[in-house]
Amino acid sequence: MLECILPLLQCPNSGNELECHPLERTEKDIKSGVMVGGDYAYPIVEHVAVLLSDEDADAANHIHLLQKMRSSAPKAARLAIDATIERLTAQSDTELGRWNRDEMAYYDKGVGPDVDAAVQDVRNRDIWQIFLPRQQHMLRHLAPSIQDSILLEIGCGSARTINRCLNPSLHSYGYIGIDISYGKAALGRRAMPSGNFIQASALKIPIRSGVIDATLAFGALHHLPDPDAALRECARVSRQTAWIGAHEPINSPKLIPDGEFRNRVEKALEEYEHSEHDNEISLEASLETLASFGFQPAHIHEYLSIVFTLCAKVVSKFPPNRFQKHLFQLLFLVDACMIQTICRLSRRFGPRGAIFLAKRGR
Repeated sequence: MLECILPLLQCPNSGNELECHPLERTEKDIKSGVMVGGDYAYPIVEHVAVLLSDEDADAANHIHLLQKMRSSAPKAARLAIDATIERLTAQSDTELGRWNRDEMAYYDKGVGPDVDAAVQDVRNRDIWQIFLPRQQHMLRHLAPSIQDSILLEIGCGSARTINRCLNPSLHSYGYIGIDISYGKAALGRRAMPSGNFIQASALKIPIRSGVIDATLAFGALHHLPDPDAALRECARVSRQTAWIGAHEPINSPKLIPDGEFRNRVEKALEEYEHSEHDNEISLEASLETLASFGFQPAHIHEYLSIVFTLCAKVVSKFPPNRFQKHLFQLLFLVDACMIQTICRLSRRFGPRGAIFLAKRGR
């Protein structure tokens, strides 16, 4: 974790400032250490800060990490470590805590045993069906003004899109990615060392208010029990002239009624195995939430008709080369025609996804 972001962080439990006690470091990069905010202690492991609230933390793992660091930590940090261990040992479980730990386990498992191969996959694999729309409808609007800014990505995973389409080392800005999965955040750090990665919840962002220039969510909000609460957190950490953008599946009438047959169809069409917490967001409710904080829509793109969904399953079987890219570009044009024609007659045919970008101030 780069030292330059330390002044931006806050304790996810109390909201107070954090003091960092590095144990291993290079010139400006902290590999391991302990962050302390009053009686709360948080480990930094392999460049990733674990800034989870007591409610969200995997208590056994958190205690294990702090115990390993205790003997090397200064006295002030040891006192906070002892208080944290005592508190976590005695605390009761909650529904939200279980939700987050289920997500941690699911996505940690997805990293797989061959981390080097996973790093190369993040850096090199072209996933045109997500890169193309995100580049066209979100990132190209941000790129001209991103230099010297701070960009936050919630639910960043391995930061695949940012790594490939808006890499901070190429665009000269500061990147902070937070994810509930330590494994995914650590993978992101290895694949993109110029970024800062934190294990944290999007419902308790461990960042001070009013310091972020742009916040993005790529398929993250629909995993949360309360997407609007996450948007309120994004608005809290945003500057008065900030951007907030998201790319998410949205609520729409179902073409096939609920039941076993629909479940089989959706399983056959999905591009990857979804967690049990996958859902959809309300585009209207999301924009209303942002509007209450002064954010106005700068760009909205609704897409994903039934035609796109069916054809994308076939196109994705081709090797991810330039030919596949052109096929997806053609498919997006067909999809746009469907959205403007057939889908206006009945939303049962789509759209099923949306990309939006909202701006506060001028």
